[in-house]
Amino acid sequence: MHKRQRVEWLVLLSAVCAHAHAREELVITAFDATEVEIHQDGKYRYLDSKALGQPPIEVLERDKRNFLKIRLPGGELVWVNGGDVHTSDLEKLRHNCSGLAMSEPGDRKQYGMRGVGEKCK
Repeated sequence: MHKRQRVEWLVLLSAVCAHAHAREELVITAFDATEVEIHQDGKYRYLDSKALGQPPIEVLERDKRNFLKIRLPGGELVWVNGGDVHTSDLEKLRHNCSGLAMSEPGDRKQYGMRGVGEKCK
């Protein structure tokens, strides 16, 4: 293979890789409620969705429990319940059917549940 052909192949390969990487970016595009469940320092609580910032919000990581790691406007890292937000790629969210957890917001008697729903069999 000539040097020019190798360079052309490298440019093409770089473009394909860049395109594939760009498609995998996951962002929060909207909130499902005015309060969202967050997980931080081993505790679950509810936080006003306005405190998370304006979408789109970059998702830094996701876990098997359907929580998405984001950075708050002040720089603090939290895990947001994926069921409380809309994302750029809903198919990437996993449905947790193996565990059940409940959380209670401090300001009212309303419970949130994870691990139950239509898609859990």
